[in-house]
Amino acid sequence: MESVIEQGAVEKTASTRVSESARKDRCFRPGNAQAFTDLIRPFEREVYLLSFAVAGNSKLAEEIALEATYRAFKARKHVSTIERLRSSLIGAVISTGRDLAGFLAHSKPEAAVSGRRASEPNSRSGLSSAVLMNALLDCAPVERVVIVLRDTLHLTCSEIAEILNLPVEAVKHSLSSARLGICRMLFHAVDSQGRPSYV
Repeated sequence: MESVIEQGAVEKTASTRVSESARKDRCFRPGNAQAFTDLIRPFEREVYLLSFAVAGNSKLAEEIALEATYRAFKARKHVSTIERLRSSLIGAVISTGRDLAGFLAHSKPEAAVSGRRASEPNSRSGLSSAVLMNALLDCAPVERVVIVLRDTLHLTCSEIAEILNLPVEAVKHSLSSARLGICRMLFHAVDSQGRPSYV
């Protein structure tokens, strides 16, 4: 009896894998826009967050996200796996950011990793996601992108360096600078009693 159950479970798992494989095949076929849309849905948050990091504002981030998704859709015939689809979307966001927002328009890597805005941290929003967003916006564009790629999308520094066409050391510098800036913002938002300064 147990072997019959196990055999049924194996057959069901195999059937599910075949069904999933068939679904992916349909998604990557030319002209199947709806299936492609279904396939990229799990990556929508990542695409928008990275687009926001590139743009620095929500309106342009939406434009970048939409254009990047469209570019990934046009290039889908070169993509055969979910992992490559994710990489394609990330690359499309970066390239679209270059075109629409002038992201990484500098010719020298050292110029790209500099340029933190000299502004006082803003604590009026409260010690919450708003403070983190302010801290992120206070970073230079490349710092925002690097910290999102590393700490949210969990790419390695080597992978990020390849995507951004920057030296690995420049990526590590940007990551360290971004993390330090965010920590400073968080400390600024807390008073000497350890309470949020807005309380």
